[in-house]
Amino acid sequence: MIQRIQTLYLLAAALFGGLMFVLPLASFTTGADTFTLTALGLRDAAGETVQPVIYLTVLLAAAVALPLVTVFLYKRRFVQLRFCVAELVLLLGVGVLTGVYCYLCHRFFAGCYELYLSTVKVTVVFPLAALVCDFLALRGVVRDEKLVRSLDRIR
Repeated sequence: MIQRIQTLYLLAAALFGGLMFVLPLASFTTGADTFTLTALGLRDAAGETVQPVIYLTVLLAAAVALPLVTVFLYKRRFVQLRFCVAELVLLLGVGVLTGVYCYLCHRFFAGCYELYLSTVKVTVVFPLAALVCDFLALRGVVRDEKLVRSLDRIR
C-alpha cells in the first residue's frame, strides 16, 4: 500500500487540503480592524467568526477525506480511479470557491470600508498543488491497471 507512488501523492493532496484549514487564505486591513479569511470563515482580529463560508468548508472537508479513503482502496483499482476523478472535481470546486470568496471579500471591504491593505496568502495556491498531486496519483493508478492487464494477458 505505502510502496505505491500514488499513495504518497494522495497523502500529499490530503496534506495540502488539511493545511488550508489551518492557514489563512487572505487578510484585509481596514482602518483599525484586521479581518482574516480562512477556510472556516471570515474572522476578525479577536478570532471570532464574522461570516462563515460553509460551501468552501464542506467542499474542502470532502476534498481532504476522499484521498484518505482512496489510499485504502489499493486492491480495487477501478474504484480508486473513480475516486481520484471525483477528487479532481472537488479540488476544482475548492479552487474556484477560494478565488470567489477572496474576490468577494476584497470587493466588500473596498466598497464598505476604507481598505488599506489586502493580502492574498500563499495558501490560495494549495488547491492547485493538491490538484497536481491528485492528477499524478490518477496516472499511477492507470499505470498499475495497465501493468495488471498486461500480466493477465501473458498468462
